[in-house]
This record gives sequence, structure tokens and C-alpha cells, in this order.
Amino acid sequence: MLVVVIVLVAIVATQSAYVTEVNVTKTARESFEVDIPFTKSHYVYSYDFVIKAGFEVED
Repeated sequence: MLVVVIVLVAIVATQSAYVTEVNVTKTARESFEVDIPFTKSHYVYSYDFVIKAGFEVED
């Protein structure tokens, strides 16, 4: 049995931007507003996303 599904997409994208965001977070534990030695943490992370601008065409 063969099932065919057709989906009509009615979006006109006039602008799009592909963006990669990279961040570094550095933290350390503190005691009385003084960093405690050997408790530093570093996190490096990134994420990709697409920003689109345009029109959505409806019936």
C-alpha cells in the first residue's frame, strides 16, 4: 500500500539569516565576595538558528 501526502506551503521568505552564537560562561564559588581557589568553572557552548522574514500567504 502506497500513501502519498501532499502539503502545500505558502510562505514567501524575502530575507533569511543563518546565525551561530558562541558563548563562554566563567564562574567561581565565592565567600564574602572573594573567589575561592580551585572552584572555577568554564562553559563553552554554541547554537545555530535561522531568522526568516517574509509573508505567510493564506487562502
